Amino acid sequence: MRTAENPLIGAPPADVPLAHPPLIRVIAQVRFPPLLSLASQDSIAPFQTRLLERYPILRPEVTYNVVLDERAPVESKQIKYWRFLDKDNNWAVTLGTDFISIETTRYTNRKDFLERFHDVLATCQELYSPAAVDRLGIRYINRITDPLLQDLPTLVRPEVLGIAATPLVHHAEHAMTQNVFQFDDGFLGARWGILPPQRSVDPAAIDPIDRRSWVLDLDAYSTQIPTFEAQEAVAKAQRFTERIYAFFRWTVTDEFLRRHGGAV
Repeated sequence: MRTAENPLIGAPPADVPLAHPPLIRVIAQVRFPPLLSLASQDSIAPFQTRLLERYPILRPEVTYNVVLDERAPVESKQIKYWRFLDKDNNWAVTLGTDFISIETTRYTNRKDFLERFHDVLATCQELYSPAAVDRLGIRYINRITDPLLQDLPTLVRPEVLGIAATPLVHHAEHAMTQNVFQFDDGFLGARWGILPPQRSVDPAAIDPIDRRSWVLDLDAYSTQIPTFEAQEAVAKAQRFTERIYAFFRWTVTDEFLRRHGGAV
């Protein structure tokens, strides 16, 4: 049941539900022009109230952006953002001065995820009225490990395997391929390959683990949207999820789907 040979055009394939999906994280994010008031605890309180039933745990977090300039002393800029978690730590909504995101490690289906995304965007729009969208992105991260990793040549199409199809892969400390494709509604960043134990190309999203793994990381996005409107953003995000799924299905074989509990 091979999907279309060009996953960047045309209708996406019909969904094949997987009993044991390889997804480890799904993230949707909107970046907007900075609203400096969102660094204030008082400004965040109404947002917390609206999210309290579903995401009751608040974890304020701080990062530091180090600016290097040979003409000036090193400058460290504090960046504060607010992270709201569900009770099981499976879902997180994060609000900063220039972005809002939702992510999960327990993805169930597209409809549920996009409804949650709409809820947080609509709340942000109502309370803070961001002026525009600098970037809208949605990201699906898949990972497989042994014993499936041993059968990778039967699970992934040859064009994607690359170095993983040769004996050199056993000596690779890092073997990742990265591409950016354009499609009718935006861009698709596609990164895949072998990661050794305790390594990650993005520790914030791909946790290092104690064994080798193969990762497929797909990020669809667009930039410079003139208005921040929750319904329009989620409609675009839905099209992105469909394009990501088309690319996922192009990448993997029917055997991959069967090994993850899909009926093909």
